[in-house]
Amino acid sequence: MNQINTREQILETCKDLIQIKGYHSFTINEIAELLDISSSNVYHHFKNKENLVMATVIQYRNNFELILNEIEQESTSLRSCLEGLINIYSKVLEPDNKKICLCMTLMVELNTLPEPIVEELKQFFYLQVKWIIKNIQQHKLEITILNHEIEMLVSSLEGIITVARMNGGSVYFKNLAYSLLDNFLVAHQAKGK
Repeated sequence: MNQINTREQILETCKDLIQIKGYHSFTINEIAELLDISSSNVYHHFKNKENLVMATVIQYRNNFELILNEIEQESTSLRSCLEGLINIYSKVLEPDNKKICLCMTLMVELNTLPEPIVEELKQFFYLQVKWIIKNIQQHKLEITILNHEIEMLVSSLEGIITVARMNGGSVYFKNLAYSLLDNFLVAHQAKGK
């Protein structure tokens, strides 16, 4: 394994373990065992677990932002942008409903996480909020957004995905998320625009 490939595999394994088990339920040694490398090899790339998780969250957020930018480029309406966001969320649940969004998994453990990781989680949340606001403006919709309404929309999507793990996975998530989207757009009389 070359250095870059090893680093990427460590980050991917860390992401998978967090999504399945949470922050406090995995170890550097577990990552090393899963990749059949020494734990010192993991420490060569990351100073400690906090550093590894920070890098994992940053990479996750950056990848998420790239996907949001692709959606924005391909969308012709606010509805299609928000449907694209819903589809990103639903893909995390496939194929076996054992995972949810990395950042949502970590948010459950917020009170016990190191502060720098908490700050990265906030950035992930507000990335989505800013993206939705930008798309409302980009599609020149005359919408009056009430206090924290976009934050409530993103929070609702994040809540729905956690419940969807128990109730049918991505199909359940999409049914509720599209209903939420319809209600949001109808409330602002922007459906289909």
